[in-house]
Amino acid sequence: MGDLLKDFNIDSFREGNRFEAKLAKGGFPKSLWETYSSFANTDGGLILLGVKENRDHTFTIEGVENPERMEKLFWDNVNNKNVVNINILGNNNVEIKDINGKKVFWITVPRADRIYRPVFKGTDMFTGTFRRNGEGDYLCSREEVGSLYRDAGHISQDCKIVKEVDLGSLSKETITHYRQRFRLSHDGHVWNYLPDIEFLKKIGAARINQDDGMVYPTAAGLLMFGYESEIVYEYPLYFLDYQEHFDETTRWSDRFVSSSGEWSGNVFDFFFKTVNKLSEDISGGTSDPRNATILKMFSMIDIGERAGSGIPGVFSVWEKEFGLKPEYTQKISLERTITVLKLAEIAQRTSDNCPENVEIAQRNSENCPENDLILPPNCPEIAQRTYLAIATNPYATIEELSEKMDVSPRTVKYHIALLRDKFIKRIGSDTKGYWEIIEENHQQGEII
Repeated sequence: MGDLLKDFNIDSFREGNRFEAKLAKGGFPKSLWETYSSFANTDGGLILLGVKENRDHTFTIEGVENPERMEKLFWDNVNNKNVVNINILGNNNVEIKDINGKKVFWITVPRADRIYRPVFKGTDMFTGTFRRNGEGDYLCSREEVGSLYRDAGHISQDCKIVKEVDLGSLSKETITHYRQRFRLSHDGHVWNYLPDIEFLKKIGAARINQDDGMVYPTAAGLLMFGYESEIVYEYPLYFLDYQEHFDETTRWSDRFVSSSGEWSGNVFDFFFKTVNKLSEDISGGTSDPRNATILKMFSMIDIGERAGSGIPGVFSVWEKEFGLKPEYTQKISLERTITVLKLAEIAQRTSDNCPENVEIAQRNSENCPENDLILPPNCPEIAQRTYLAIATNPYATIEELSEKMDVSPRTVKYHIALLRDKFIKRIGSDTKGYWEIIEENHQQGEII
């Protein structure tokens, strides 16, 4: 450590989302505890005391006076409930370091576990909770503080009774689907013979309200089985959105949202609509579910294992199989977590690394003399196969092409959309027409 600090270069630091420098002449600055709060409630960060920030945003090491007394005073303050509500630091988080012959107070603030948030200065969470935004600390709104407080609860928030809706707000079709999967996982289980209401009570989707003796959905039951129109009445910001982006030139190639009105819009149906479009082979970490009742419902039908391997497994398998790292971002102001699984480059890479593509083209060309043209080399391999299959049989249906190519009908439709009006065109109706090759576009060397 001594050699490291000997070569320490303060010029390499820039104040930002996870770094703050304070001069601390004459003692601790009042803003210290605001920064402590903001780092703890955001992504953690480093606070250096005894470092001056210059007008050009560079830094000068000034050092602190009487560092040993300052350290004792710091620990007294951080453990004082009137200064901050909780101490999340250990001995290794606070150090006095000798840099260029001057003493610098070095405080490494970790991100607080959710059960300890919000971390706030003083005794009022609504006036003392801060978060980090760029280079500054900002006071959280009451809504943000409330969100942090709710998220910290040991009791799962999804087990509460929702008295504003009744059991008629739940989709019978979704409940039937769930119970069918439950029977497959628990053949002969006594719950299989219960009426729907009793079954929902057993799995935590409904509870008896002690005030009036009526049975109401729980938050988990409403989210899992409810209709979207009823869900947004209780949770106005509820919105589920699945999008597939195969290239940057189109907004999306496939999309469904919870608010379309074409399906229930609940979590259970969204899960199965989504999982059918993704590889089922994606299989640690620490499991810390925010909605434990919903997780329990999924685990009852053998989905989810509470082993903490879910997200790490997705990231690991996706990168291994496709060579692309998923993008994972958190939007603190809106309390949103966004995960993007990139697919855009997969088809192109498959084509580049798939020499049998040439063999397929040659073989289909031999079987179809009228087609001696090959698509541009940057076309996806499946698009090439789709084109050759259509050239061989212009009257083939989506189902026939799907069976011939051993891919899903959805995949066939997508690649037909890529080819349509560029290399193929439809003559007649979708049911009674046929495909015709647009040969002039090959001569012009157009690329999909």
